[in-house]
Amino acid sequence: MKYVFISFYLCFTVLLPFATTQAELTGEVIFGHPEHFDELWMTHVEDPRAAHKIFSDPVEAIGKFSVQKGGSLLVFISFRGIVADIHLFDRTQPRRKTRNLTKGLFDGISDVAISKNGDVAFTTALLDPPEARGIYLIPHRELQRNLPAATLLKHVSASNVEWSPNGREIAYATVSEVFLLNPFTGKSLRVSRTGTVPALSPNGQKIAVAHAFWPAPRENHLSILSLASLQPVAHIKVKDIPEDAVGWWGLSWSPDGQYLIYTIFTKNFQSFQNTAVPISGAPQERVFEKLPGGGVPEFDWTNTAYAVEPTDRITTLWGALKTDDLK
Repeated sequence: MKYVFISFYLCFTVLLPFATTQAELTGEVIFGHPEHFDELWMTHVEDPRAAHKIFSDPVEAIGKFSVQKGGSLLVFISFRGIVADIHLFDRTQPRRKTRNLTKGLFDGISDVAISKNGDVAFTTALLDPPEARGIYLIPHRELQRNLPAATLLKHVSASNVEWSPNGREIAYATVSEVFLLNPFTGKSLRVSRTGTVPALSPNGQKIAVAHAFWPAPRENHLSILSLASLQPVAHIKVKDIPEDAVGWWGLSWSPDGQYLIYTIFTKNFQSFQNTAVPISGAPQERVFEKLPGGGVPEFDWTNTAYAVEPTDRITTLWGALKTDDLK
């Protein structure tokens, strides 16, 4: 009997890894309502039908937004006609008015992000004067001022901006390349010569990038690169791209780092599709499909499963770079 038990135990321990299922995609998110563009809602990604409104603003539309991880602040781009401004919202004071941080001083604001420390980075696409186009920083200490000071960090045409989990680097994308920016030195490191919508992993060790939306036949894929070596560690072919899809709109890691969720949009921004891609290679699945419109234009996680204390991972990388990767 003893040997039977030992044999059963050995078989069980050998087969257990093969019986393990993919971790469920879970987490609390804030999202832009797909029909009421002036509203932000909250739900759990595993049960979007339990969504409830947390904020509405008398604007024509709320664009890109960013949630402070481990904090209560949220920044969003508001549109009133052709004027775009960045507003600050404190989730602990939902009845209090939002604060306008830019007050019409910047044209063509395209993206915004807030770090865990409360620093705000945003991008502009100013055409006149062209030297004002770039990535700007509003330090957290400026947020309580009537007109916070915004400093130009990098003169560049950037479409996306995202803080690293430790709040010490900024990932951004140009027309065709992806970079990391050190806001304290102003130096940029090229991470990828192709791609867009960069997303830094919750543990700060990897960066994901979306590639090749336009070529026909479309071979759209996501790549994951190690920030320790800048070498790719995974290429994931995306599936279920609708025929009328136009381009990538967003890319995000799940809080546990087990999924990538990409957002694409169709012609004339008529609809959005959000798809979760397991890093393990398990089948891809639609998310937010049960909400009106079958998808959301914007969403962000309220927290992360990883600690976000600063590490020397990226700092070490900066010193080992080739000069042609620095700009």
